[in-house]
Amino acid sequence: MPIKSIIKNGIIFTEIIGEINYVLTCQQIDFIVSLKDEIKNHYEFSDLTNVTGINLSAQDMEKIAHYIGRKKRTYPHTYIGYYVINDFQYGM
Repeated sequence: MPIKSIIKNGIIFTEIIGEINYVLTCQQIDFIVSLKDEIKNHYEFSDLTNVTGINLSAQDMEKIAHYIGRKKRTYPHTYIGYYVINDFQYGM
């Protein structure tokens, strides 16, 4: 799941390409948290139009929730909007 992110006018624009998985999801979380000194509140717009699949088990989702919980102590405010073009992506 290659992830491309740019920051423009205080908004993080992210494009996700390919398959969503646990490791790369955690890497994106770490990237967002790393911006804590640059941006007061994180506003992110994620383009999911090029996502081809999801490779996350129920255990992975639980681990991600705990991972976010630990990171939230460092940086608690993130607001994310998603752009999708079909039912598969909307269902994610």
